[in-house]
Amino acid sequence: MSDEAPDVAEILVADAAGSFVQLPFRRFPSMTIQGDALHRVYGDLLRVYRMLPASDARSEVKALLGDFRRAVAAYKLICRRQGMPLPWHGGRAEL
Repeated sequence: MSDEAPDVAEILVADAAGSFVQLPFRRFPSMTIQGDALHRVYGDLLRVYRMLPASDARSEVKALLGDFRRAVAAYKLICRRQGMPLPWHGGRAEL
């Protein structure tokens, strides 16, 4: 058995607006986002990207989309591993 403390997050705030947790290996707290909200923000960002003409701003939004796409993919994987359904229904937002 190990003498090391388990990696347990401390819940600092948990309410309808979101949750803030302190991970033992991080200096500053983290904010959680619900999966449906993550998916909605990704979809909204994708719609903005599609409306923008070719520009530096469009390139920046595309980079943000990549970050959100990876976050949504990680969320889907975690849900699948845990045997949990996704909290959103229907269409797929894809770049």
